[in-house]
Amino acid sequence: MDNCAVSYDSSEELLWAYQQLESIFDPYNFYLQQYISNDFALQDDIDNEISTETNEKVKLLGLSWDRKQDSLSTKPISLNIQARTKREVLQSIASQYDLFNFNGPILNRSRLFLHQLQCNKDLGWDKELDADVRRQWRNIAKQANAASVAEMPRVFGSREDTYRLLTFSDSSKQMFGVVIYIQNIPTGMVSFVFAKNRIVNKQMESKSMPSLELQGITLAVEEITCLYEELSGIFCMMPIKISELIVYSDSFVALSWVHGFSAKLDKMQKCSVFVQNRLHTINELCNKHPIHSSFVSGCENPADCITRSLSFKQLQKTNYFSGPKFLLNETEGQLNRESILDFVIPALPVKQDSPVGVVQSYHGTITTKIEEHTDALLRCSSYHKVVSVFCRVLTFVNNLKMKLKLKDPVKFGHISCFDIYHNFFSEATKMVIRRDQQKHFPEIFEYFESRNRLLKDIPKLVGQLNVYVDQEGLLRVRSKMQKLRDDRRMRFPLLIFKDSLLTKYIVLDYHERFLHAGCYRLLAEVRKIFWIPRFFSVVKRIIRTCVICRRFNERTVNLNQHCYRDFRINPPEIPFRYIFVDYMGPFFVRSSGKKVKA
Repeated sequence: MDNCAVSYDSSEELLWAYQQLESIFDPYNFYLQQYISNDFALQDDIDNEISTETNEKVKLLGLSWDRKQDSLSTKPISLNIQARTKREVLQSIASQYDLFNFNGPILNRSRLFLHQLQCNKDLGWDKELDADVRRQWRNIAKQANAASVAEMPRVFGSREDTYRLLTFSDSSKQMFGVVIYIQNIPTGMVSFVFAKNRIVNKQMESKSMPSLELQGITLAVEEITCLYEELSGIFCMMPIKISELIVYSDSFVALSWVHGFSAKLDKMQKCSVFVQNRLHTINELCNKHPIHSSFVSGCENPADCITRSLSFKQLQKTNYFSGPKFLLNETEGQLNRESILDFVIPALPVKQDSPVGVVQSYHGTITTKIEEHTDALLRCSSYHKVVSVFCRVLTFVNNLKMKLKLKDPVKFGHISCFDIYHNFFSEATKMVIRRDQQKHFPEIFEYFESRNRLLKDIPKLVGQLNVYVDQEGLLRVRSKMQKLRDDRRMRFPLLIFKDSLLTKYIVLDYHERFLHAGCYRLLAEVRKIFWIPRFFSVVKRIIRTCVICRRFNERTVNLNQHCYRDFRINPPEIPFRYIFVDYMGPFFVRSSGKKVKA
């Protein structure tokens, strides 16, 4: 890394941080060469110390930083007007570094022009373009180069404030894209974050406009979820407070599809596979972070700019950088939503004040409490490590209970604990699987807990796989091998979710244990204990991530194949008895100077 940033609230703290840099980096032979700050008093002292002079506008992570105005901007657009081949056009467009897509609407015309060139299979990369095509490119480049530089403020608030992320999506017949803003709730200020767009490929050209709008909504959900993880995720060192994620779209049909799928309407089965795949993707991402979806009119949608080609004068008249005006209208921290179609995916859960519990069973009756899934799966890299963490925690807790009972048997006689020879690894395995089942199959546990079980309320998976809950609170599948004289685990395997991270760890653990076996071998071994819906496709997808298998199972490259062909046609004369093994052809056996083909 060649850039480092430090931010403080006062000049005194910033001066103290500058004095500490030398003692931090010098022991590792990292000698800092340049210092840039928007504190002009500190910058003058640094410049006098190292005998340099810093300009008001400097480079920062590929952008231009105006230290006086404290704003960020890109370099002026400079497309190569004299480009004569497709390679030169691509090189000219790729050289325009725009990290946040400030100039996206201005460069859309050049990107669509390059897309047309790439779709022409008869046109080579170094073949000179026709005169009409070159004239068209010169007009595009001149219009883009005449655009002024757009500047955006670097700061949008304090870390103590609360924010909401706003995403607008739109689509046209040529492109679909999103624009993301962040709003400071106490001040109401809306700041442009970034924009992203994609060109509609040949496979999507035949799709209807609602389908393309749904593709835009899918991109919006993906980008806002990723941005939320970067700003306020578990791996963020200094997260900010984000209270709400909102996605806007001007397609009433696409939003109706999303709302219908989240409400589990039967009409979704009549949609195409393209639509259903996008709806599944949106639903999976919203399960991680609830997202508010709402309708916005087309005239107020700023994403309309990123999906079309605009000049700089046209872009200045839009709300691309400032956002819609209705974002400034607030009532007690909430936006004034007058949209007809306004919903949350998924429905917000009811807050529970009851403490976290553990599944218990008494003579077949189950009493459970919903508990949050542990973060051990995210912190560990394998199934064995996850179980080992739980095993050590259980051992530690059991040792504390034993010490309490030995200290005062009368007072702590109600505490139940295991002896020192108990198999804690088995208990830890059951706890990991039980928690994963509670996370992914809550409706099944709710059904078995209810006293009035109606036939119409049976979950679909229970009816298909004949699922039941055993005395240990684990979901098992009654298989057809009930008369098998073997362990109960083989007759009634444990049910685990196909897309769970625990499932991935289990399959990879079996995969490595059986020396990187294939799908059918793993099918025979894993199903002795676990039952995974759609097992073959799940294992096939997981095995693709194995680096060792991908390295050794790829098709080999045969070099100098013509030598082998000459060898088979005209084998050399060898007086002694030899056997030549040619893996590309048959065997040749030579005995007593005679050529015999085997």
